[in-house]
Amino acid sequence: MRQSGGFVTLASTVGIGTRLSIYLPPSPKSLSEQVAVNELLVASAVRTGTILLVEDDSQVLALVIEMLNDLGYRVITASDAYGALEIVRRGEPIDLILTDIVMPGGKTGVHLAAEARALRPDIKVLLTSGYPGEALARHEPMDIEWPMIAKPFRQPELATRLQSLLEGRVDASTSKGRSA
Repeated sequence: MRQSGGFVTLASTVGIGTRLSIYLPPSPKSLSEQVAVNELLVASAVRTGTILLVEDDSQVLALVIEMLNDLGYRVITASDAYGALEIVRRGEPIDLILTDIVMPGGKTGVHLAAEARALRPDIKVLLTSGYPGEALARHEPMDIEWPMIAKPFRQPELATRLQSLLEGRVDASTSKGRSA
């Protein structure tokens, strides 16, 4: 809610019930305008390449796989940094790693990005997190050189970021620290 500029209220009365209210800010565009723009963005570019998707939440993983497949990308998956590094070491063709920052096993997406780049300097990286501030606070500022997209993201936003990275066009305003 906070990421979207909204808030939640909760009111509870014994014997009567509980009321949960969710408040989101209005969109500056009408829904039909936004849908049309999103569909145009998604459909406008032909995409190719292989994405290594690293996500430990099975529901998020399934959703992002569907998004990436719809965009035309080949998708390889791993549920943690260790599995992802094994895939990188095997020499699979990988154009970009899309990884959550916070993962099980003690190795974060930032650690994965650094180790993968050390092994294969040509691999692009895009970090993601539902709580980017909290996730990045665990790292020294100089450790953060990777572009990032905050969850939840929509397919057109993801499409734009991936295409920009894969074409070597990284907008400094959309990355954290130095561009990758």
